Amino acid sequence: MIETNIDDMNPQFYEYIMEKTVLRRRARCFPDADHHEESRPGLVLSVIAAEDGAEPLISILLRETTTLGVRISEYKKRMILGREIVSVETAWGAARVKIRSVSDTERTISPNTRTANASPASTESHPGRI
Repeated sequence: MIETNIDDMNPQFYEYIMEKTVLRRRARCFPDADHHEESRPGLVLSVIAAEDGAEPLISILLRETTTLGVRISEYKKRMILGREIVSVETAWGAARVKIRSVSDTERTISPNTRTANASPASTESHPGRI
């Protein structure tokens, strides 16, 4: 992960920088609003990319923003839970849910948001819905 603080730069350029890093280097960018010295508004930009693609991204950040440097985290470990999507019957019809396996004996269930908005249940009247 590459992180940098950007201030004293027109915020309208943020989108350009994020698009350039994402499109050219297959990276993921996460902007986070921040206040810097003397309460100046700024941005902390985090960029996740493969190690072999870091140098071009660093070059983009140093050359095309007002940053004075970058922070590089060399090692991050990612853990992914097992999951499955199943259909369950509800009072409003069938709905798809996501089941996550937290451990061998512990599982959690939540609505599958990709299909929840398209389900017939979402178009019917529910308490609290106008």
